Amino acid sequence: MRALAILLSALLAVTGCDSPHPRTKGFDVKMVSVEGSDFTVRSNGEVVEAIRTNYAPAEISGGFYCVPLSP
Repeated sequence: MRALAILLSALLAVTGCDSPHPRTKGFDVKMVSVEGSDFTVRSNGEVVEAIRTNYAPAEISGGFYCVPLSP
């Protein structure tokens, strides 16, 4: 039973890594790298969603960046 719980937790973690919020499905998607951090950015001109897609230890992942979304 414990192995099943671990497997399901790992599966949920993997499948949800880069999933957009339902509100941002269908938005334009752009892959962005900033100082070694990778993001998937979805935008429709008014609403923006950024999801980090790589690992960053807590001690170096504290800041926000403004990235232009021009093509």
